[in-house]
Amino acid sequence: MTGVAEARDRQRVFRVPVLPLLVVAYAGMAALLRPDIYWRMAFSYTAQAMQLAPALLILGIGVAGAIGGRRAPLRYIATLVTERAPRLLVVICLAVIGIAAFTTLKLSITQFVPFWADPPLKTLDTALHFGDPGLALHAVLPSWFGGVLGVVYGPVWFTCWFGFIGAMAMHPDAALRQRYFLTMALVFALLGSLAATLFASVGPLFYEHFYGATAYSTLVAHIASTPVGNYMEQARDLLIANYDVDRPAMGTGISAMPSMHLAVTTLNVLLLFRLNRIAGYVGCVFLLLIQIGSVYLGWHYAVDGYASILVVAGIWWLVGRLVTMRAGPGLRGGAGTA
Repeated sequence: MTGVAEARDRQRVFRVPVLPLLVVAYAGMAALLRPDIYWRMAFSYTAQAMQLAPALLILGIGVAGAIGGRRAPLRYIATLVTERAPRLLVVICLAVIGIAAFTTLKLSITQFVPFWADPPLKTLDTALHFGDPGLALHAVLPSWFGGVLGVVYGPVWFTCWFGFIGAMAMHPDAALRQRYFLTMALVFALLGSLAATLFASVGPLFYEHFYGATAYSTLVAHIASTPVGNYMEQARDLLIANYDVDRPAMGTGISAMPSMHLAVTTLNVLLLFRLNRIAGYVGCVFLLLIQIGSVYLGWHYAVDGYASILVVAGIWWLVGRLVTMRAGPGLRGGAGTA
């Protein structure tokens, strides 16, 4: 009993607010660099969160009660509300200020580095795949499959992203929660902001507009012929219009390398493998669909996804080692260890 108590004490020592400090520092940097954009984004995301949070909270607690409290669902739900719902609200607040910072810095990339990396990324993509991987995918996949990829890459991906955030905020394993959210914070700061600025790029869908070259005109024509062709054209034109007039809005900003769709999905797959191996394999199928969709729909070069997968896996491993060492040997081997 003494050993367990000491291990718990060591875990409490590690409960320095590392995650809030990291997110606040990230947001503070964005607010300092572009206060005109950051505060507008913070207000917009806060308003959206206030609209969605109650429904998500009720749905999440209801599902958790049905799954986790089969014998006494009402008692289980009461426990969730009193003990874990406040934690979910804290996570939502951190997510709002963090996503506002991410959007601000994404919109500000060319304030620091002009778009330059597309030609070398195109060359690397072509060399690794012996040609344009986007055209290769369109050659082997039927046109109707573009509709499937559009749904998976759009609403399904966003639902999974926020769903995993909510689920992990309610999860009882403190070490696993810490590992997941610290990894996500570092992924958005290091990949979504720093790497995206260093490797400033637009992706195949925007190549002609920004570089004046028609290297991807055939791919764009193929995309236009899919069931999501009209949507892709509208989304591209909206992002270009917002960029050209420097008009910040939620969900806007142009950046190819690295792929945040693949980064978030990779993190969720790694989490699933910690929870259930079969669920992890299902997640791998979803990861493959997101990788294919990112190239098929022209949002990214294939190497954008490969880089995200490798870097996120490395960050997940390093954070896991840190959490394990700080938690102490008495807690190693649990769900939240490396």
